[in-house]
Formats: sequence, structure tokens, C-alpha cells
Amino acid sequence: MIRDAHAKAMKTTPLRLVRKATVATEARQSYVFHLYIVGNGLNSMRAVECVKRLCAERLGGRSCLHIIDLGRQPALAKSENIVAIPTLIRKFPLPVVRMIGDMSDTRSLLRDDDRREMS
Repeated sequence: MIRDAHAKAMKTTPLRLVRKATVATEARQSYVFHLYIVGNGLNSMRAVECVKRLCAERLGGRSCLHIIDLGRQPALAKSENIVAIPTLIRKFPLPVVRMIGDMSDTRSLLRDDDRREMS
């Protein structure tokens, strides 16, 4: 969602304004996730599927998911301290939460009040 708007805006809008718009849009979302994968392997695709399902079924329109392929952007692995893949990082709401490996148990990524509502 953000990525498409960001790509369109990059063609016609100065970068400074695009960054402000992206940050403002992400702030309106309840959750911001970054999923780090490599290529189209089985574990990567399973992680993408599980996280997309979490966003769709449990969070509705209250989430923003960025999927980052470290095969294409390897420098991000060092800057984000990624030691294993797939890695999912909940950037917002704070505190930042990291999850490595099988994304089948995504409940720990939700805030406490959201987990109580789902039980």
C-alpha cells in the first residue's frame, strides 16, 4: 500500500515531501511491519503468507507491511542487525518486536490489548 503510493509520488514529487507523506501515512496505521526475506524460497514465501494473513485477518486495514528482499538489498542486513531469515520486525507500536523463523505464531507481535480482544 505505502510502497505503491511512494513509487508514484517519487515520479512527480520532491523526495523531501515524499518522505514526510510516507511517515505521516505510517503514523496513521496501527502497526508497521518490516519482513526481511531472501528470494522466493519456501521459508520466505511461507513467512510472507503468514504475515499477510495476520495483517488481513486480525488487523484489517490497520497495518502497513514492507517486504524487503535482502538478496537485492544486502546492506540492510547489517544496518538492521538481521542475523537470520526470515525476520519480521514490528516497528510500530513501540516497543520494537523481532521474530525470526517460522511466522506461524504471530500473536507475540500484537499489543497486549489486541491479544485480549482476540482471545
